[in-house]
Amino acid sequence: MSDIVYRPYHDGDEAALRELFHAVYGPDAERHTSAWRYLAPAPYPAVIQVAEADGRIVGAQPSHAIDLLIDGAPMKGLLLLDVMTHPDYRRRGVLTGVVEGLRQRAAREGYRLLLTTPNRDAERGFARLPAWRRMGELEPWIFPGDPASLVSRSATVRALLAPLAGLRRALRLRPGLEIPMREPGDAPLDSLWTATARLEPNQLVRDPRFLRWRFGPGSGRSYSLLYRESAAGQGVLAVTCPGQLLHRDVVLLAEFMVAPGCTHEATEALRSIGNSALDCRMAAVVGWFSPGAAACRSLRSAGFICVPAMARPRPYSVWAATDLPGRSAPRALDLASWHMTLADSDLG
Repeated sequence: MSDIVYRPYHDGDEAALRELFHAVYGPDAERHTSAWRYLAPAPYPAVIQVAEADGRIVGAQPSHAIDLLIDGAPMKGLLLLDVMTHPDYRRRGVLTGVVEGLRQRAAREGYRLLLTTPNRDAERGFARLPAWRRMGELEPWIFPGDPASLVSRSATVRALLAPLAGLRRALRLRPGLEIPMREPGDAPLDSLWTATARLEPNQLVRDPRFLRWRFGPGSGRSYSLLYRESAAGQGVLAVTCPGQLLHRDVVLLAEFMVAPGCTHEATEALRSIGNSALDCRMAAVVGWFSPGAAACRSLRSAGFICVPAMARPRPYSVWAATDLPGRSAPRALDLASWHMTLADSDLG
């Protein structure tokens, strides 16, 4: 094998990069990557570092720019996605080469904070890099849904549990109360972002541009943006889509934003989503949130349960690198000071 060369991605590299996807993930590669976020036209620039050897791309660290508020101040950042190494080139330092090459480029180009949510294999690589810090884990919150679907995938077992499932639906939280929610326009989304920007000191800018893109048709997923406005004119936004967890059909709560003063509306909206999941015989409603996020109070009030660390199917750890000076870096790396959800990762 020839030496490995690390360099920025060029426009003509797309075919070779997609070949790498297939070498790593097989024929189902498109479902396992977030390529639509950095290979398709987008409102946020893509920044990709690749490893090249023997005439092909053998490793890559894609990312795209993100607008951040850190301690309430605007800042440029990058969200790293889909780090990968060709199976024939593992244990040759490819992950280190592409990740560190990207980090050094980012510093030169004015990106002050880099975030990523690696899987277990990639996390071991990030742990060996001195510039990176593990911020913590996103916590899964679950609203248990249809008992039969939750317990088993077997049609026979589900049939035996049908009476229990019927009782669960009959005893659902606040039966018969459905909170009207609608697809929001840009003006309500902008108003909601302005209101929620003050709730946590650190967060990705969730303005209409980001929300429409992140949860739009380009994602290839059936996201629903559900909005409810309070009598005072403030709002609640829930973003949901069908998903799977442990081979069970679930509703993913990909984002949840609550304006100040909308605690009651938030709780009732979540209950409505939970009741709808029950009616559709989904196993659960599941969302991941940073520890202590403002939205967690509403989740608990609506009957969601924070899954203990020992019972989680896998850790969704958050890693970061920053060149912020002095005490700014520790504040930026404190996960408890963030509003962070599936929107901030490639997890959903």
